[in-house]
Amino acid sequence: MPQPAASPISWIDIFGALNGLLTWIVVIWGWKVLRRDNDAADCRRELRDKITYLSQEIRNLEYKAWSYYTSEPADPECERLAHDIKRDNDHIDMHFELLTKLDGKAFNSLRKGVDFRKALTIEYFDGADRKRLPYDHARLAIIADAAKAFIEYLENEYSRKYPGS
Repeated sequence: MPQPAASPISWIDIFGALNGLLTWIVVIWGWKVLRRDNDAADCRRELRDKITYLSQEIRNLEYKAWSYYTSEPADPECERLAHDIKRDNDHIDMHFELLTKLDGKAFNSLRKGVDFRKALTIEYFDGADRKRLPYDHARLAIIADAAKAFIEYLENEYSRKYPGS
C-alpha cells in the first residue's frame, strides 16, 4: 500500500507549536518583574522603618543626655542615666551597622554617628569632676546639633536613594 505524501509544514503549525512556549515565557518574565518590584518595595519599607527607629532612639538618647548633664552628679539617677547612655549608644551603633549592611552604598559614612557619640560622652562624661550644667550651656546645644545632624544624614541618604519617597 502506498504511503500518503507528507504534507509540508505550514506557518500556522509553527505558530501553534510556539504559542504555548511563548505564553510560558511571558508568564515567567512577568513573574520575575513583579517579584523584583515587590522585593524593592520591601527593601524600601524595611529601610524606612530602620531609619524611623534609629531617629527615635537618637532623640531618646539626646533627652537622656540632657537629663544626665542637667542633674546633680550626686543624684543616684545619674549613674543609671550614664549606664543607659553608654548602652543605648552601643545599641544605636549596632542598628546603624545593620543599616549599612542593608544598603552600604547609601549609608557608608560613620562620621555622623561618631560625632554624635563624641558629643554625648566627650570630656568629663562620667568623671568625678562633672558638674551640673545649666540648660543654656553650649554642651547641650552641641548634643542637640549632633543628634539633628545624624538624623538629617539618615533622612538625606534615604531621600537620595529613593527620591520622591
